[in-house]
Amino acid sequence: MYVISDIFYYIRTTSYIIRSLLALLIVLYIGWQLFLSLPGTSDYIAERISSALSEKLATGITIERVEIHLPGSIDLYNIRIDDKSQKPMLEAKRLCVRISLSELANRQLTITHLGLYNARCRFSKTSSSSPANFQFVLDSLSGNGPSNSSLSIQVKSVVLQNTYLSYDVSDSPVNDSIFQPSHLQFNRIDGSFSINSGENIDRIRIRSLRLEEKSGWVPAGRRDGTDST
Repeated sequence: MYVISDIFYYIRTTSYIIRSLLALLIVLYIGWQLFLSLPGTSDYIAERISSALSEKLATGITIERVEIHLPGSIDLYNIRIDDKSQKPMLEAKRLCVRISLSELANRQLTITHLGLYNARCRFSKTSSSSPANFQFVLDSLSGNGPSNSSLSIQVKSVVLQNTYLSYDVSDSPVNDSIFQPSHLQFNRIDGSFSINSGENIDRIRIRSLRLEEKSGWVPAGRRDGTDST
């Protein structure tokens, strides 16, 4: 009789502890959301994230608004990243980032998902032999850039939605009637990619891709499972 009574006692105690922990988590979540809703909180977080990314990439970055969702999901709104000549290289209405919290303690920022929505990307080179204006981003992610930050960044997957992308080599002549690798303009890009990143970013797997190019060239149908190096 006492054994059964003890069992029920422990069950009730365990149930009480679980309910208390759940209630505490709910209170913490509500408190966090209320904190984020305070005037100036989002602006402060946006400024701190902009500053950290600017330090990492050694370029100008602005973010208008930030929304943080637990656990490890961040939405950045109206983001702009400049190239080294201080011209806009990337502008996006929304950048969605999901990160691995377990690796942050080791100064390792692993982005498990990066979604770019309603964005404009302007990539260029002054000549065929010069580095591209986005090369410093690749160098920074691979640890070869001039950044003073000790934070290591890895990106595992990327999703693009309604994205415009241009690429121009300035010293190459332009002919809009044909497909030119030195002058590209892709409209309405919708795609999903996985990235094998480490010491070098050298392998991208295209899960799906749909786009249009200014010359009228359109990829036939849907591309799945393609590897690119």
